[in-house]
Amino acid sequence: MKNTLSLILLIILCNCSKSDLIVTEENSNISKVAIFKIDYTTNNFEGVTEKNIIESQYFNINSSLQSSNGDFGFIQLYSEQYNDLLFDATTNWFGTGEVIYPSELSIAAVSNSNNPLPLPALNNFVKLLDDVSSYYPNIISYTDIWNSINNLSITQEYRENNPLGKIFILLYKPSISIGAPTEWKWFIFLSNQ
Repeated sequence: MKNTLSLILLIILCNCSKSDLIVTEENSNISKVAIFKIDYTTNNFEGVTEKNIIESQYFNINSSLQSSNGDFGFIQLYSEQYNDLLFDATTNWFGTGEVIYPSELSIAAVSNSNNPLPLPALNNFVKLLDDVSSYYPNIISYTDIWNSINNLSITQEYRENNPLGKIFILLYKPSISIGAPTEWKWFIFLSNQ
C-alpha cells in the first residue's frame, strides 16, 4: 500500500511542470502597494515606499495582531492573496516598539503635483485592526490625513490606476498602554491595481 501511494505521488510530481508549482510573472499579476507614513498629531507626511506584490484579483490586507499578556507584542500586515509582508512592527507595554518593515521610507524621491486630489468617499477608507485590542479616536479627520498625501504624484498615479481601490489605514501605536500620541503614526496603503 505504501509503495502504491509513493508511486502515485511520484507520477503526479513528474507530470507537473516547474511553472505549475511556482508563481511567476507569466502566471500572476504583479502590482505595487504604496505605503505612506504620516504623523498622528501633525498630519505631516513622513515618507513613502513601494512594494511589489503578487495579486491576481483585488487587493486586500490580512492582519495579524498579537499583543501578549506580557510587555511585548507585534503587528503584521500581509496582502491577502499571497501573504506578501506589508508591515511589521513591535509594540511595548511600558516602552516604545519599532517599525521593522517598511524600514526605509523616502521623502526626497517624491514629487508634488499642482492638482491635489479631492477626498475620496469615506467608504473607500478601511481601518485596519479596528477592534477592542486597538484604539482609534472616535473622530478621525480623514480630510487632514488625505491632505498630507493628496498632492503627491505617487498618490495621483495610484488613484488614477485604481480609482475605486480601498484606502487601507492603520494607526500604529508603539506603546501598548495609552502611550504618547506624539509617537503614533498613520500608515496608509494604496494599491495600483
